[in-house]
Amino acid sequence: MEFLPRTVQKSNLIDTILDARGIISSSDKFKFLNPKFEDLYDYNKIPNLVLAKNRIQKAIDNNEKIVIYGDYDCDGIGAIAILYLALTQNTEYKNNKSNIFTYIPNRFSNGYGLTKSAIDDILKSFDPDLFITVDCGITSVEEVDYIKEKGIDVIITDHHQKKDLIPNCIVVNPVLDADNCPPYCGAGVAFMLALSMFGKDKIYEELLPICCISTVTDLVPLKSDNRIIVKLGLDLINQNKCRKNIKLLIDKIKKSYNITLYEISFKIGPIFNASGRLDSAMLPLNFLITDDYNEMNLMLNMLIEMNNIRKEITDNGNNVCLSTLKKYDFSINKVIVIYDPSFNEGTIGIIASKIKDGFNLPCIIFTDSDDDTLKGSARSIDSINMLEMLDYAKEYIIQYGGHKVAAGLSIERKNLNNFINKLNEFIMSNSNALPQKIAYYYDYKLNIQDIDYTFINEYLSLAPFGVGNPKPILYTTDFHFIDSNLDKVIKHRINGKNMEIISFKIEDRIMLSDNYIDFTFKLDKKYYNGRITAQLEIKDFNFSKKSIN
Repeated sequence: MEFLPRTVQKSNLIDTILDARGIISSSDKFKFLNPKFEDLYDYNKIPNLVLAKNRIQKAIDNNEKIVIYGDYDCDGIGAIAILYLALTQNTEYKNNKSNIFTYIPNRFSNGYGLTKSAIDDILKSFDPDLFITVDCGITSVEEVDYIKEKGIDVIITDHHQKKDLIPNCIVVNPVLDADNCPPYCGAGVAFMLALSMFGKDKIYEELLPICCISTVTDLVPLKSDNRIIVKLGLDLINQNKCRKNIKLLIDKIKKSYNITLYEISFKIGPIFNASGRLDSAMLPLNFLITDDYNEMNLMLNMLIEMNNIRKEITDNGNNVCLSTLKKYDFSINKVIVIYDPSFNEGTIGIIASKIKDGFNLPCIIFTDSDDDTLKGSARSIDSINMLEMLDYAKEYIIQYGGHKVAAGLSIERKNLNNFINKLNEFIMSNSNALPQKIAYYYDYKLNIQDIDYTFINEYLSLAPFGVGNPKPILYTTDFHFIDSNLDKVIKHRINGKNMEIISFKIEDRIMLSDNYIDFTFKLDKKYYNGRITAQLEIKDFNFSKKSIN
């Protein structure tokens, strides 16, 4: 095994990392390290946003009936909440909420996106004058025509990739000007629309934390506006400057340290997503928009219980996949595709993500939709664009949509093998897309004695970390492990400071004991009982020449 630098190392960590990530000028680096709300993109330049703003203002002036329709994931839920709260707190709808409605399709009875069955339900229940989508609709050409035939105006707000045709209505989507617009999630688009209508002062603390949560969970790149939204949203959450609904949720999960992207990704996001995976996503939406404390407390307890049920179902699905993969032929299959009728449709996305992470290969998990159709959830690695791969195999697909790293699709059962062969053909014809052993590359080399709290704070100033801004991989050599402790935490004292060195593989910890090693790692700070401890998480290691000699 050889460790290789990912880029040319500069004299300091910040310049090395930011230069490698295309942030070159001093002014751009300052903006990256010091995100400000005022540096957000000019919302007037987002395609058709002004048209949407004007049409909504007309609906407000005329007290028209509005329905806000969104996807059933955390992003869609957050986007609906943002637009609903913006309108009901800052317009005449505050006193007439009976004219503004929210709707999330049921994944089991309505399916994904904007569907005719859901539209019919809305027409019958609400009879709206204006139909607004959030986080969906960019590919719903026929469905939009169907709504307009009923004499209803439509505004599509979305962030997913378009196809050849777009709906014949007002369409607000940053991909229509992808060279200039930030890559918002659905809630990000809704937030910018609300910002254009009501300004910062009326929505900042109420809505930015919701947008932050949606941005993190939807795995959009944490660059430009998304970084500003997440950094400032996290600051508000940790200062308790957010809706009491979010404060209540934070109190349920918070420990002695600040909320980070980890808590949003692996605790808050799953709680919001669980309801829509098992039944209806209206529960987490109603939790976010209610002002009644007793209601929100009851709904939160229900959400947490549903998430516990979801965990059990997901674990069972993971075990089925791992059993199947023991017999999987990886010599010919460069994408993992697994079908099992026992899988719960609402959890196949989580399973696909876990398998993708574990095997560093694209993964699609299918379950039954009906007698002749399979419904699938797809997740991909950084080097393979999932939508491009599905485009290549579209002759075997009934319906699909999503973005580079995640998608949903349905196929005919009889086409499953042909579909798999077509995916493998795509990957083999794009050999540069095959996954590489990126774990053995590092971003910055240093002597472990150089790690002090000044360096750690400098490292963490690059946060929030996530898609498009991963934690830098550090590299050091000739470190002597003298602790034979087989727990996952190995404690060392460096520069007079306590440090914890973490390895999650017990076989690694056995080999590490009393050896000199070269290793790559990530840095963090651990907060416990008022104490701060540096934490190094080992990624990969080699025995150094000292050990060999």
